[in-house]
Amino acid sequence: FDQQRLHTSPALQAEYLQCVALHEARFHSPRVAYNEQCGFTYDGHGISYETGLPANGTLHFWSAPSKESLHLMLLANALAGQPLAASFVCPSCNASEVHRSSVDLLRRKMDTYLRFNATYPGYAGFLPWVYVNDDGIVPADGWSNQVPGLDNGEWVWGISACSVALRQAGEEAEAV
Repeated sequence: FDQQRLHTSPALQAEYLQCVALHEARFHSPRVAYNEQCGFTYDGHGISYETGLPANGTLHFWSAPSKESLHLMLLANALAGQPLAASFVCPSCNASEVHRSSVDLLRRKMDTYLRFNATYPGYAGFLPWVYVNDDGIVPADGWSNQVPGLDNGEWVWGISACSVALRQAGEEAEAV
């Protein structure tokens, strides 16, 4: 992509954004971006400097509400039919498959949030930094009596966006 033309060509800008979305979609996969069972977003993954692929044994199995908020916003936009978000969530899917995939992942996330709230009522519906596993999330070391305020604010906006997107997509039963 020619940087000068990117500044002036809306068509080239759209092409560039589509390429970025498709490239970044490789990240959006179980055991890389999120836990397949509970749906919760991981903090990250170590990368091999030789291949650019995830390095074995370097999964960051912890996370925070701020990381989760970004994932929620992408899922909300995919549900709303935003093409770049849909390409990120499921690059080879049609609109119906993007819808089904997004709703399924949001359902797993909500089940995880509800289980955490039932197990740890002292957090009053907020999330600390957590460890992520197939069974859900548990407070990370050092987070037994505190929550990150900014992270939770971002997370709540993500939940709100998903609630609106679910309602608009006809998924009233799934909306909070």
